[in-house]
Amino acid sequence: MADVAVSGEMDDQMSEMKSKHEEKANAFDFNAEKEKVIEEKLKEGTKAVYNMDYETALIHFNKVIFYDKNIPEVYAEKAEIYIKLCDFSSAI
Repeated sequence: MADVAVSGEMDDQMSEMKSKHEEKANAFDFNAEKEKVIEEKLKEGTKAVYNMDYETALIHFNKVIFYDKNIPEVYAEKAEIYIKLCDFSSAI
């Protein structure tokens, strides 16, 4: 009877380990999703600049900065847009 109890405990431990492994396998990769959003917003912002829709471009570039503040090219692009809009104080 003691063997049956030990066997039952081992089965419980194995199923618990299995479920933890499945949770890790099914975990959502937030960094990959964040990178997708950043890339999408950069493309949309660049397309808006090309179409001279500067307000929309600023919206997209601000969203990029929300996700990652360490992309200096976005700040430079925003400064150029503000200069084109003659908003020199915002370009600084």
